Amino acid sequence: CIVTAMQSGDNAWLPASTSQSLLITQAALVITAPSLSRAYGAATPALAPTYAGLVNGDTAASFSTQPTCTTTASATSRVGTYPVICSGAVDANYSITYVRGTLTVSKAVLTVTAANKAKTYDTTNPSLTYSITGFVNGDKSSVVSGAPSLSTTARTGSSVGAYPITVSAGSLASSNYSFLY
Repeated sequence: CIVTAMQSGDNAWLPASTSQSLLITQAALVITAPSLSRAYGAATPALAPTYAGLVNGDTAASFSTQPTCTTTASATSRVGTYPVICSGAVDANYSITYVRGTLTVSKAVLTVTAANKAKTYDTTNPSLTYSITGFVNGDKSSVVSGAPSLSTTARTGSSVGAYPITVSAGSLASSNYSFLY
């Protein structure tokens, strides 16, 4: 851009003009990918970037091409951390730098429930059993190892009545699930 300054002159000064170049450079813009989390098997939340450095009332809608943000994680991705990357924004007024984000996939929750049991007075307790619910992504019980610990305060000679069956962690384990008892 050329800027010209002119002076028409007066009694003390002759008319004059001068021209100088004015270089307008792109403004620095940082587009940051979001850092989010979700449970295993859940949908990936919207990946909306944030912007630092927009000037003159510009917004992301001002770009001639909008950025897109993606992640390598899918609904079936195992527990872990995955990159979120934004790219593709175009605007002649900005020099764009991208900052990566992350998507953290946390364990989904399985519910472990003791089965109700009954027995006759002065007999041994029946075997205590449990069920596990809440599997996602078509997973089956085979993704869980170990067993919970089950106990009751009822004994062979316990009086007639209701007794609680307590469920605790025992040796239950899974790479993509935590447990609620």
